[in-house]
Amino acid sequence: MANEGIVKLYKAILLYLIAAIIGTVGFYVGLIPALATHNATASAAIFLGIFIVGLIIGIIALLMMRSGFKILRGINPSYGIGVLGTLLEIIAAIIVAIAVAVLIVFGISAASIASSPGSGGAVAVIGVIAVLGLVVIGVIIGLTGILLTMIALYRIGRSNNNAVVEIGAILYLFITIVGVILLIVGLRDLSRKPVVK
Repeated sequence: MANEGIVKLYKAILLYLIAAIIGTVGFYVGLIPALATHNATASAAIFLGIFIVGLIIGIIALLMMRSGFKILRGINPSYGIGVLGTLLEIIAAIIVAIAVAVLIVFGISAASIASSPGSGGAVAVIGVIAVLGLVVIGVIIGLTGILLTMIALYRIGRSNNNAVVEIGAILYLFITIVGVILLIVGLRDLSRKPVVK
């Protein structure tokens, strides 16, 4: 049962990496051109399509990770902090997803009518500012969730004398890609061994 929990975490981190790569591609291929040009409908549509795919994969990864932590919580209650952490990350992902979708709509509207007389441009700009506030809230919730999740992973590494998982959990907070790679390597190794308290 313990190995099942670790395997779920390992697979979830792999999916998480794939989601991050897809999101990065969407950002550079769609979002930047969408915000940089006045005729950005196509770029925005491309970004939204890629973003939605990445979001779905990311949420699946978080649900799988949450399931893994639930299993491991039965072995060591201190791992339960990961259940809360992943829940906060899921909530944050949904908030940011809604905000980004609305932001693109308002952003395109603002860009298209910014030079027009009347209050339309002002309304669009106010909408963008409001949505950015929602993004900030989502980011704060997400960062809190990530911190709790990494604490749980660090505890798993420490309890099982796996320095790679410990270091990966710490580095994830500062150099994410390095942390993800170390977590993948460490959890893969750990999945082949019995988990202790």
